[in-house]
Amino acid sequence: MVGDVYHSNRKEGFRLAAVGRSLWRWRWLLLMNLYLISPVLLYEGRLVDKSFLFTLPASIFGLLALQLIGPRRVWVTHACLFPFYITVGMDLFTIFNYQTRFTSNMIVLVVGNLENAVEFLEGDFVRTSGSILAVVAGFAVCMYKIRDLRVTVPRAYAILPLLALIACYVAASRHLQSWQLVTLNDRSSPLGIFSQGYLTYALRQEEMQLREAARSFKFQAQRPASPPESEIHVLVVGESARRHNFGLYGYGRDTTPRLSKTANLVAFQDVVTQTAQTQKSVPLILTRGNIEDRERAAREKSVLSLFQEVGFRTYWLSSQQREVAMAAISHYSEEADVVRFFERQHDIILIDSMREILAREGDRHKKRFFLLHMLGSHFNLTSRYPPSFARYDDGRGQMKVLTAWAGLLTGNSATFGRTHLINAYDNTILYTDHVLSELIALLDQQPGIKTLMYVSDHGDNLRDDDRNLFGHAHENEYDLPIPLLFWYSDQYAQRFPHKVATARTNQAHRLTTRTVFYSLADMAEIRLNDPDLPRLSVFSPRLDHPKRMVRHPAPFDFDEWLARTIKTIPAGRVPQ
Repeated sequence: MVGDVYHSNRKEGFRLAAVGRSLWRWRWLLLMNLYLISPVLLYEGRLVDKSFLFTLPASIFGLLALQLIGPRRVWVTHACLFPFYITVGMDLFTIFNYQTRFTSNMIVLVVGNLENAVEFLEGDFVRTSGSILAVVAGFAVCMYKIRDLRVTVPRAYAILPLLALIACYVAASRHLQSWQLVTLNDRSSPLGIFSQGYLTYALRQEEMQLREAARSFKFQAQRPASPPESEIHVLVVGESARRHNFGLYGYGRDTTPRLSKTANLVAFQDVVTQTAQTQKSVPLILTRGNIEDRERAAREKSVLSLFQEVGFRTYWLSSQQREVAMAAISHYSEEADVVRFFERQHDIILIDSMREILAREGDRHKKRFFLLHMLGSHFNLTSRYPPSFARYDDGRGQMKVLTAWAGLLTGNSATFGRTHLINAYDNTILYTDHVLSELIALLDQQPGIKTLMYVSDHGDNLRDDDRNLFGHAHENEYDLPIPLLFWYSDQYAQRFPHKVATARTNQAHRLTTRTVFYSLADMAEIRLNDPDLPRLSVFSPRLDHPKRMVRHPAPFDFDEWLARTIKTIPAGRVPQ
């Protein structure tokens, strides 16, 4: 009897060992599947909310059903899934670097900036190229390991995970009382990319419908007391220029030597953008839209049409691309009387073009409004200024490559890279100082009333702390604070002394980019039937203190967040 028990246990042990060996053969496939659902585990899992109860099972059952239905050779199925390995890699990159998922909002951002892909790779070469290589190399190794695996379970068994997947959708739909809402917001991995792609398309279509409706929109603006003098008003929208690195704002380097000596310049001290993404930020600057009502930016026209309604000839001059794929910004150019794009040229081309226009038109138009959209400090940084403006060593050319390799070999790549990164960034600010100063000089030569307002769409992270964050869309203390400058001619000060005095009084006021549209209207004495004008204009003695709402991923109160987390905005650090 003891012998029977012994032999029975021995057989059971052999059986368990055989099962263990069988399972061990599938370990690489298990690893590949864990990678495919990892965005859900790493992001949705840490949120610990009810959506995780849907997203995780949906990810698992969807992948399981797909592999049971697919070819019997496992590697064939996963070869077909290779595009999903890439999108998951993008999802993970977004999670680790931007603390959000690669969902519809990020897809809009990427698709709308396809031409910047190469420059992004250059701007953060080590992390982006390393991430791509890691995904491809890991995929190749795993594919080799699973080359002999076969699915032996009958395809009919796929009905079980499919039924479980349907049950997940039914349960979530009953909870939200809308199966469409569940489907459109499916963030499972990797198959959820289909719903997010469709949501991107649907949002794009909705935006286009709003724009079509905006064609007949009128501000009903009036200007009862138009000055008899000729006028030139200019709005300059900068790119990726953060307040931290402007000498005007106390930075340790004199990156604004000419602006610092410019008379009649008001630098507003505490301004944040409403969102640190160009395609969302710029429409909110040019229109009455705000972060809590972004659709207003699409269903109304921009500040160009506002000035047109009161008799101004309008101009759109841009050194940015036309953004054919996702024209979230450039469609506003259609409102202008004169449109010129100088794609990817140094920003001084905008001033040269404006000089040529003024010389050619002469005094045919007494009232003019120019909107200049700069490339500013957009990566690739060393492409944003001529070599003559490389005051700080930006590590160009061969030295840049050697330095990067030296950093990798010595383990100090962050130190080496950050020094050149900040030096190049400071050079872009130095060049912006030159461009704006040349613009002011040009305006000063013209007769009549002249003004200039400069605002950046957002700032940038320059690996400022232990988080090692780079670029924007982080919505934090580095990419939200921006410069806002106002220059006025002596003639403007003589005509509107009270506005100049009020602007200087409001110089330290807490502001967001919501103020730009209303301030431009008030500056030019344009009347609107809008109660927000006196409370949001820097030229108004009734300037209010509304909450500064910014976005990531949902609107939040910037000042409340600042007081709760880091207390004060840190200063820019000059490399040692």
